[in-house]
Amino acid sequence: MRLTAEQDLTMPVEMLLVLMIVLHEGGRGEQFALLAERAYDRFGLDPAEREMLARELDAYRPAKGSAGIIGALRALGEAERKSIVSEILDFTASDPLLSPHQRRLRIRVLDILALDETD
Repeated sequence: MRLTAEQDLTMPVEMLLVLMIVLHEGGRGEQFALLAERAYDRFGLDPAEREMLARELDAYRPAKGSAGIIGALRALGEAERKSIVSEILDFTASDPLLSPHQRRLRIRVLDILALDETD
């Protein structure tokens, strides 16, 4: 998937916010920068887009509390939340850091986005 400057960076932000929360809750928040770089590569972001996205994500550090972030993510439409889940699971299936944890990750991502296992 390649994003261009004209495209919206909403999906990578939302996807990375969910992963940021999961890593933080699992005591692995320090690994987020590495995971974010892999996501930037996946989306084909250029250096300016990477910097813009990194600044955006910096505003949402979960150490300050993830309840507000989770509330905002849950306020998204159901189709959008399902799309985020799909994107996260596709991304993490090929990621060496997260692929061994797919089942637990899926459960937590569905919980964060207020979706049922059957959705």
